[in-house]
Amino acid sequence: VYGLILPLERKIRQVRYALNRMKSGDLSLRVPIEGSDEMANLASSYNNMSDHIQRLIEAQRELMRAVSHELRTPVARIRFGTEMLAEEDDYNHRMHQVDMIDKDIEALNTLIDEIMTYAKLEQGTPSLDFAEIVLFEVLDQVAVETEALKTQKEIELIPPPLYVKVDAERRYLHRVVQNLVGNAVRYCDNKVRITGGIHSDGM
Repeated sequence: VYGLILPLERKIRQVRYALNRMKSGDLSLRVPIEGSDEMANLASSYNNMSDHIQRLIEAQRELMRAVSHELRTPVARIRFGTEMLAEEDDYNHRMHQVDMIDKDIEALNTLIDEIMTYAKLEQGTPSLDFAEIVLFEVLDQVAVETEALKTQKEIELIPPPLYVKVDAERRYLHRVVQNLVGNAVRYCDNKVRITGGIHSDGM
């Protein structure tokens, strides 16, 4: 009997030790799986749980990094917009700035909705609502938004033909273009050219 109990006690101590390490914040330890009894099933369940928790924590970190990055652009545009609004005397220009600020606030609201969607998901990404989009419209919108930041960099839009269309989720396509242009503005010397098209392979 003792020969049966001793291995069982050792396995229980291993699981208990791993749980104590988990409570202290260390999720790296895995319990050895020996045999095919209930203790082996318990060890396997613990290891799977640890893997799952680690994935969730890493996903949360990635989300926080993404949110921090995505918030910067609309917040910066709102800040510049309010500064220009305070200095602008022309009524039409003031109304244009108000409209731009309103669009950026809506962009923030949309981003918050997306964050809530991601937070509800354990894995993967939200379902995409693809639609046919005129590429010029997205590029033009990003060009206008970038110019509103007054970055001291020249923004040149080389418009693709209006017949150039892509199947995409509009808000995500806009965000991709926005990030690309934002990086170009950050690292270019003095001028950013924005254009787009479709290659012969459909990309």
